[in-house]
Amino acid sequence: MYTVNRPETYLVDDKGKEYIEKHRNINLLCFYALAVEKCFVESIFEEKDEGWDVNKYFQKTLCNPNSRLEYALNSMSENDENKLLSCIREQNVEEIIEALYTVGILKYFEDVIKKLKEIRELIGDSYINDEQANGWLENYQRQLEERIKVFDFKFLMRIDNKMKNINQIKNKNVCILNPGNEENDKKKLNVYIHECGEYECYQGYIEAVNACIGEFNCICIPSADFSFIDRCPKYFKAYEKLFVLFEDYSECNYWIKECVINGDFYIGDLYNSEVNNFFSILLIQSRTRQHN
Repeated sequence: MYTVNRPETYLVDDKGKEYIEKHRNINLLCFYALAVEKCFVESIFEEKDEGWDVNKYFQKTLCNPNSRLEYALNSMSENDENKLLSCIREQNVEEIIEALYTVGILKYFEDVIKKLKEIRELIGDSYINDEQANGWLENYQRQLEERIKVFDFKFLMRIDNKMKNINQIKNKNVCILNPGNEENDKKKLNVYIHECGEYECYQGYIEAVNACIGEFNCICIPSADFSFIDRCPKYFKAYEKLFVLFEDYSECNYWIKECVINGDFYIGDLYNSEVNNFFSILLIQSRTRQHN
């Protein structure tokens, strides 16, 4: 077992590194910890007749992900990333996949043939070079960032703090959600407010919510509850002070390419330059009145 001589949070506490560099280093640690040594394929064929015992492989110090992570953290603290990258470069992906299939561990080889072909084209000599390793790390990081939800509406759906009187939500900033279940049958809407550090919910029929739409300060809804064709909410009447929040990166990216690039919009960052965050929240507002 390796001894780790550094603070556990040194990777994220280092103020001299940018967020992107910290994220890349964390990804590199994960890639190394879960990578396999050269003896991985050898161990599969050695025990082919008796059946491969995966526990026996992971009992070895150099093969156990926990031990590998400890080793990687030490290497990173010593600014020696080459040890980690060299292991990733030496991963013979094609050989590993074929070995797993040969001994019957990988049952549905046909499902990975297409992917294997892509890997063969990508890795000409069966080994991963520095450019490919860095490209995979960056691609992995990008995919992680695209899946981050700064605000998750599913959290609101679990709130049990219900209000009975609709007057309690008037003159408030509200978030309106359609529960979307069969029992609701789109007849009711959930209206949420946030005060004193807590969320509260009022559930009422669409007619009742529509009757007091004009008495809200502003309304936020998820993009799934907004009709971009008709440019209005799906479950209640249009309102001037309406904010549509995109949860899904791909949906937002598609909308920007289809509508924003060819349109006339104001675009602003809700965070000022003093906020040190790894993400920005952009406010995109149409400049034409008919698109409000």
